[in-house]
This record gives sequence, C-alpha cells and structure tokens, in this order.
Amino acid sequence: MIKIVGYFGVVFVFLISDVSEAGQAKRIFAKDVLMTDSNNQEIDLQSFLNRLPSLKNNIDLSGLTASVLELNKLDGVTATTTELNILAGLTATTSQLNTLGSIQASLSEVVGGGQTALHSHSGGASTLDDAYNNGQSITVDTGAGLTLTNGASQSLVIDSDTTNSTEVNGALDINVGTTTASVNAIEIALTQDDGAAANAENAGIELTLTGNDADGELVGLDIIGAATATATTDTYTAGIRIDNVENSANSMTDGILITSSGVNNGVTDGIDVSADNITNAINIGANNIVTDVATISSDELELLDGVTSLVTSLDTAYNGGQSITVDSGAGLTLTNGASQSLVIDSDTTNSTEVNGALDINVG
Repeated sequence: MIKIVGYFGVVFVFLISDVSEAGQAKRIFAKDVLMTDSNNQEIDLQSFLNRLPSLKNNIDLSGLTASVLELNKLDGVTATTTELNILAGLTATTSQLNTLGSIQASLSEVVGGGQTALHSHSGGASTLDDAYNNGQSITVDTGAGLTLTNGASQSLVIDSDTTNSTEVNGALDINVGTTTASVNAIEIALTQDDGAAANAENAGIELTLTGNDADGELVGLDIIGAATATATTDTYTAGIRIDNVENSANSMTDGILITSSGVNNGVTDGIDVSADNITNAINIGANNIVTDVATISSDELELLDGVTSLVTSLDTAYNGGQSITVDSGAGLTLTNGASQSLVIDSDTTNSTEVNGALDINVG
C-alpha cells in the first residue's frame, strides 16, 4: 500500500511507478492508494476521485478564520442556493461579524441567485443589530430597492421597548424629499382576499396606546403642517383625506368612526374644533345632519341664519317686524292643550296699530 498525505483544498499528485523484473512498469490501482487529511481520516484515491463532482456542495468551512482581504474576494461572486447553504454551520463572534462592515459589496452580490434569506450563524442571532451595530447603515443602490418577503406568520419587528427609547426622531425615522408628483412617504396596500370569514375585519394600520404613567400624555396621530416661507393657500390640502372610489353604494359606512367601548364618558369630545383661529368648525355643504330621531337638512339650518336666540314666546323670537311665512298648501296649525290658548296681548302695552291686534287679509 502507498500512502499520500494531503490537506484540505490541496491535492498532491505523484506519478508512482515500479519496475518489474522484466523491465516493464508496474501498474498501481487508485483503490490501493490511501490519502490522509489533516484530521487523520483515511480515504482511498479512487473513492476521493469519485466524490469530486459533489465535493463543492459538501465543503465544511466550520473552524476557518477569514481575513477582510479574503472576504473582499467574494465581491462580484454569484453564489447558488447550495453554495450559500454551506455557510449555515459557521460560528462567528460579534467582532468577526463587525469586520464585514468594511466590505464594499452590495447585498445582491453576497446573496446572489435571487435568494431571499441569509442563514444565521450557530449562535442563533439573526437580527441586523448583530451585524450592523454601532450606528452602521444599509445603503441600497439607486433603482434597486430592498424587499423583505415574510412567511405567513412572520413580520418585521422594530423593538424599542425592551430597552426604553430616548430617540426623539422615532424608532422608525423616514425622511423623503421629492419634486415628483404622486410620491408617497409610506404606501400600505391591504387586500382582504376572497375566502375571509364573514364580518372578518382587518386594519390597514392598528395603533395601540398604552398609558402606564398617571401624569403622562399620549397622542395617537400627530399631524403638523410645518411653517415655511413659501407656503400659501391650499399648500396643505388636508390633514386627513378619505376618498372612497368604490362604485358600490354605501360600501363605506363611516368616513371616520369614533367609539368608546370602555367606561361611560371615556371620550370627552368626539371631535374638538374649539380653537378660535379656525375659520369653519364644520363644513357640511348641502349634506344633512342626522340625530337619533331627526334629520336636519342644510336648508333647515339656513333658516337659523341671523337668529340670535330661540325662546318659547313668538314675540321675542320674531320681534322687530319679522314674520312667519307658511309655504303654499301647507298651512299653520297651533294645537292647544286642555288649559292652553292662543293669546294676542295688545293691552299690557297700549296698541297704536290701526289695522288691529289681529289683522287678517284674504284675497
């Protein structure tokens, strides 16, 4: 038997021959040649050669130490799914992971092959703060974008609660500047697919406030129109705009729905527009106002225009020569109770009306 000693990644090939007594070269078969790796594991040369086609998919990199220079050589390499999975067994410290920060390679170059996930190291940490701490950032190439594809029960979690936040700009700070029409800072598309349970309710945004400080104050949604030197009329078209483009009547029951499912009087003001520098508190246009028992139209409200008070006696409400006009065909009926009557008093103050206290003209 002839033994050839080799190491990982290096194959030593020797031409070994022997001369028989007849002067002919003696043939040595590969199965009779033993190879030993650095772990003192033996394998015959024939078996080793048979495994070469699949060797690239089964290389064990655990225990290797790579320098920044060596990692930089990965820049531009296109890796397959199988080749990326080889990295799954690596054990790396935080310090070693931080050395990745000096590699100028985009995520697409590292991931390659359209992969959507990077395997975590054996420590189990797979969060970005493990690899991108100390204020480092991710820069996405122009026109590339960054897509996170979640599974059915997965989500992107930003945890600023485990350690109380002191960041005044928010746990998620989004800054957008543009001169292009229809650009949105955040766009959320929620689709309730066919097959949902009856009356199943989904929310585009669910915001929960938890007040654990008795003298603190929380605001759910704070919209601020910044003061600028160039803003003018209609610069800020709306603080909140709701537009239902569905073509089915009554598809949106309420534009804004305010409820209070806790204790009675849990909400003091459903809507507060008491600031004295607001031009119109409410603009209903030609629409109605609905109560539990009545519908008040905009035409009915216009009858109150100019009336400064409403009292029980007509002479106070309609003084100064004002009149009551009854629509054609309607008539006016005063229904008295058992001890009530219609009284026209022109005696408490002596009358000077020559046409009478009750002047009836019929034509």
